[in-house]
Amino acid sequence: LALAQASEIATLATTIRTKILDGLYNFALRQISQIVEATKELDARLVEIRKVTDFSDSELKDFVSNIKEIGNATATSTSALLDASAVFARSGYTREQIEMLTEEAAVLRNVSDGITDMGKSAEVLISIMKAYHVPAEEARSITDQLNAISNNAAISFDDLANGLSRVGSVF
Repeated sequence: LALAQASEIATLATTIRTKILDGLYNFALRQISQIVEATKELDARLVEIRKVTDFSDSELKDFVSNIKEIGNATATSTSALLDASAVFARSGYTREQIEMLTEEAAVLRNVSDGITDMGKSAEVLISIMKAYHVPAEEARSITDQLNAISNNAAISFDDLANGLSRVGSVF
């Protein structure tokens, strides 16, 4: 009887060990797969930035380093920030302006309830800036004013931002 129980315990221990190892193995594979996908995504964003700018290798390296710092400060992924940066670069902004506007687009997205895509945030910011002749250096005022109005009026930040970008495009 004791031998049978010892055998059952050994079998159970082997089964548990196998399941734990299988689980760890599958977890590791998923993590590696996610890393590979994130790397591909980041690479695609860098290729896009390379296409729409004339950054040298060292400028691109510095740019990405600055974008990573913005990401840390705004809790935004580097890939998402590079999406917004590409939108600003396509619109003809300088490297310094792209970095500043990318950070502002992240702030705008963070303040907004409905704008979750960084590319959309950049497009809204550009639309308002162009429609109302706001220079890139004063982009923060847009977010500040939209936030102040939405906090004190019966309109959401998103509705206000989207409305201003649409109405501004008419003029």
